[in-house]
Amino acid sequence: MTVTAADQPTKSVLMLIPSDWYDGYAWQQYRKLIDSISSDLKERGVLLREMPLKEAEAESDLQAVCEALVDLAYDGLIIARSSVSDRLIAYLRQHQVNFVLFGTPQRGVDDINFVDTDNYAAFYQISQHLMSLGHRYIAFLNGDCEFTYARQREQGFRAAAQDRGISLREDWFLYGKPTRGVGSLMAAEMLKQKDVPTAFICATDELASGVVDTLRSIGLLAGNDISVTGYGSTKGDGSNLTTLGFDWDRAGKELARLIANQVTGASKEPEQIRLPCELILGSSSSEPAPIETIRNTFLASARLLPGNFNSIHGYAGLLSHYERAQQLSGVGSWRYDVHTDTFELSDQACFLLKLPPKLGFQLNDILAQIMVTDVGKFHEAWKRGGSGKHFKVITALGTGHPVSQLMWRGDFVIDNNGQLLCAEGAIQELQAAI
Repeated sequence: MTVTAADQPTKSVLMLIPSDWYDGYAWQQYRKLIDSISSDLKERGVLLREMPLKEAEAESDLQAVCEALVDLAYDGLIIARSSVSDRLIAYLRQHQVNFVLFGTPQRGVDDINFVDTDNYAAFYQISQHLMSLGHRYIAFLNGDCEFTYARQREQGFRAAAQDRGISLREDWFLYGKPTRGVGSLMAAEMLKQKDVPTAFICATDELASGVVDTLRSIGLLAGNDISVTGYGSTKGDGSNLTTLGFDWDRAGKELARLIANQVTGASKEPEQIRLPCELILGSSSSEPAPIETIRNTFLASARLLPGNFNSIHGYAGLLSHYERAQQLSGVGSWRYDVHTDTFELSDQACFLLKLPPKLGFQLNDILAQIMVTDVGKFHEAWKRGGSGKHFKVITALGTGHPVSQLMWRGDFVIDNNGQLLCAEGAIQELQAAI
């Protein structure tokens, strides 16, 4: 069959995709969602165009959207974020932009089109599951607390605990980028404490997978020693994780329908759609093991590991270094310990910064190696990272010739009071300026 010009889509929709969607296993699910949207829109005569948001260069969704839309022709937007601010909504309305959100806006607005899961009910359900097994000492590992989904999922957990009469420890609420690496970092931070939880409820499957990595590395088995739950899988995907699943294909079709109705003029009436979640039971949740059994298993395993797990140069740092070395060749790694206010640098990071290797560095040691004109830029990026924003900054090395350009990236974990607990990341040499 020959496709004529008349058969080509005359309308186009931009889908703004957060950069962290591309991380790890989650991308497989998001790719299915995007393909579902694209296929459904095509049937309606609308073309889908993908545009990744460069989170590292944007202070807010408003800035990211404004930058993404400069000089671009489009008929509508699918915004895959859930930290949509009043200012962003005002901007979209001012410019008469057709849009639909994948996620709930920060405030309940009945004249905005959005598709989301029932986050509150889902996490109430999975929390009740763990509590019915006997868990009372539960840590909650969440995404960035500025996002609506993170608040809704936490509220569901808190409501379940209240209904069960369970007291929660506020220092067992951690927040960070919802990725596997951050989940591993969060679990390592939790296991440094004197008291350990019997279960981790994680806001995403990626965070949960990171927790499982850290548990496995120290001889603990998810489900047997410490229970772990996630969110976002599909039934029958082969995972052993206890998680919450929903119909990704339906979500894609609903997003496509809502935006197509706007751009084609079929309907302008706003709709709010909340999809139900299903509890998917896996082997990662079971009745709680005795606290002493968990602690003794951990201590026995820790003796076999290089260094002291509780130290800044311990196994948690080595594990993260290995993971990043697998992902990025020739990249140095760093880890920051809040309690000692020191940085641990891998040998490669020391080489890139032209520093002699040693166990701990002060921030001033590192800043002294950076071009004076870039020190303020580094401080500003570090401040953003400590508030839960994505950390990425490029600085010039102030020593040696030619001058090296170094890219810094990192993951930060903050507590329920917004205080930085720990951070780790990578340094990569970009180019040498003559």
